[in-house]
Amino acid sequence: MSTLGVHHEFLGEYAGRGPRWWRDSGMVGSAAAAHAQAFTGAPVEELAQALRDRVLALKPDIVLTYDPQGGYGHPDHIRTHDVTVSALAGIPASDRPRLFMVLTPKTWAQEDRDWLAHNVAADLGWTILTTDDDYAVSVVPDDEVEYELVDPAAAHLQTEALRYHRTQVTVGAGFYALSNDIAARLGEREGYTEFDWDR
Repeated sequence: MSTLGVHHEFLGEYAGRGPRWWRDSGMVGSAAAAHAQAFTGAPVEELAQALRDRVLALKPDIVLTYDPQGGYGHPDHIRTHDVTVSALAGIPASDRPRLFMVLTPKTWAQEDRDWLAHNVAADLGWTILTTDDDYAVSVVPDDEVEYELVDPAAAHLQTEALRYHRTQVTVGAGFYALSNDIAARLGEREGYTEFDWDR
């Protein structure tokens, strides 16, 4: 967080029960998903109330979360989306901050895969997906992405921040891989779409 210059808070006490801590749920079917403290088992409305309280106190203009499928289907990301939507749904529309979800235009994903094919050494043993392989669920047709943020300094900051997560991420020069060893590009851009409360 300090590398990115981001202030962060834990939700801490909620529902009068004191601090609660949740574990990474892992992917569906994993042993972690069955753990009693897996985040996917967290009570949505209790967490939503805690988040709603923080949003009302901070009064942000924008709240950013995952898309409904959690970026690439991670159950904790899906739960985060559900909690965030529930939290903001409980705020009157006149006081509610705008809610945005992270999405990737398909042309960006295609460009990234082409770049990876030319910049990730084969001797790393990582999988380099081609433009013919399936994309993450957060990759959508370009016209579904309403806003694009491009910042050339972002890739350097992403790289430095990810180096603190050695147990989950391996970082290379402009690219990284999670524990699945599938190469992904560290980009200088991100796409967003505003949540539609009328759907």
